[in-house]
Amino acid sequence: TSGTAPQKPDKFIRVQVGNDGALSIYDVNGKETKIAGLKALKSELATLKGADDKVAVLIAGDKETQYKNVIEALDEVKRAGFERVGLETAVK
Repeated sequence: TSGTAPQKPDKFIRVQVGNDGALSIYDVNGKETKIAGLKALKSELATLKGADDKVAVLIAGDKETQYKNVIEALDEVKRAGFERVGLETAVK
């Protein structure tokens, strides 16, 4: 299912997709880990999921980020077994 949330969840993991395809993951405390590709993302997500399998994951990219890279990250998060997955958008 899909929908629009009025606000971000209280606790979430952020996957940041750079405009060059570079990946970073931020744990629920905001600590950044740079990721070397989708395979490493899967491993890091598995570690973070072990701590809380109900945590939400938000995927973010700026306006220069290729849509393909965002979708690849989204697919990897879903394959890792996270159920609460969303796209983070900036509202200005």
